[in-house]
Amino acid sequence: LELKQEGVDPYLAEFLPYLNKDKNKVLEMAKSDQMVELTNCVKNYHKTLLKKEPLWLLFETKMGLIRQDKAVLSQFLELLMIYYLDLLKTKNKEIIAFEVFSEDYETIANSLAMEDILKHLKQIQTILYRLNYNINIEMALTQLVLNLES
Repeated sequence: LELKQEGVDPYLAEFLPYLNKDKNKVLEMAKSDQMVELTNCVKNYHKTLLKKEPLWLLFETKMGLIRQDKAVLSQFLELLMIYYLDLLKTKNKEIIAFEVFSEDYETIANSLAMEDILKHLKQIQTILYRLNYNINIEMALTQLVLNLES
């Protein structure tokens, strides 16, 4: 809430505290083009799920930043974990993290079985874990997209 009051974009204000707990760092991050781009990646992912469009197309066309930088990919995956946890919480009528998506969550959550959401969470977690090691970003993304599409 404080971040929005300081004029930070509502999406950044909701996402960034999950990537860093230090408020000053978060304010710095909010000014970074990279973080704006990362936020766009999450927003585009959301729109793609909402419209039931193919994820591979999204990753081919609008995810350039996360393909080049392991740190950014890692941040994207962390946000994606929270996103899928929100879908789970929506199904369970619990409080969600990303209010900016609240209006659409129900639509998306209803289109996914509970098992699928749990499976996607596990797959994202696995790739996040593997990023700590010397993993090929391109292969990791391909694997992720194939898993999330199924």
